[in-house]
Amino acid sequence: MLAAGRVWDCRTGRTVLTLEGHVKQILALDFSCNGHHVVTGSDDHSCKVWDLRTKKCLYTIAGHRSLVSSVKFEKDTGAYIVSGAFDCLVKVIRQLVNDTTPSV
Repeated sequence: MLAAGRVWDCRTGRTVLTLEGHVKQILALDFSCNGHHVVTGSDDHSCKVWDLRTKKCLYTIAGHRSLVSSVKFEKDTGAYIVSGAFDCLVKVIRQLVNDTTPSV
């Protein structure tokens, strides 16, 4: 069974997007500074970057050996994503919005 996250419109209380793709529960989430993207971290050891406009997963970032407990976009430009996991690693990932392969 796939895990899913939901993004709600706080004004209406309605779901505007369901994030389906992680195999296990989503434990961390952050919005980009421009509001166009969301990054999620999961118990399935991966991060995913989602485009809120197209409602699709842009890419999946593997590399952790344990659950991802923290994800964060760089606050000024969103050019980097930082992820932390229970494998005691912190990864800095350059976000490539127009590419399907982020660089770690």
